[in-house]
Amino acid sequence: EHNAKRPAVKAALVDALRKNNSASYASLEAKIDYWCSAGTIRRWVTSRDGYRVYKERIIPLLSDEQKTKHFEFARAFRNNRGLGGGNYLLIHYDEKWFWG
Repeated sequence: EHNAKRPAVKAALVDALRKNNSASYASLEAKIDYWCSAGTIRRWVTSRDGYRVYKERIIPLLSDEQKTKHFEFARAFRNNRGLGGGNYLLIHYDEKWFWG
């Protein structure tokens, strides 16, 4: 029974990736009813000719004014905010509110 599904597995994986090219390996594993592991699927996909990773950093919907402020903040931060030379302890915290 397990080996009988083998010819259909490749087609199912290719079809699932065409429908959603950012699908996780775990979701692909579920699409083929756990016929093989997510790790096996990853190895198979990455071994194919033409496989490549595409990555892009996007800062969505920022106006030109926001981009300028973003750049000015980063430049000031890199220059120790005009504090001069020396060692400084920088503490970053997320500005989210948590309700309990």
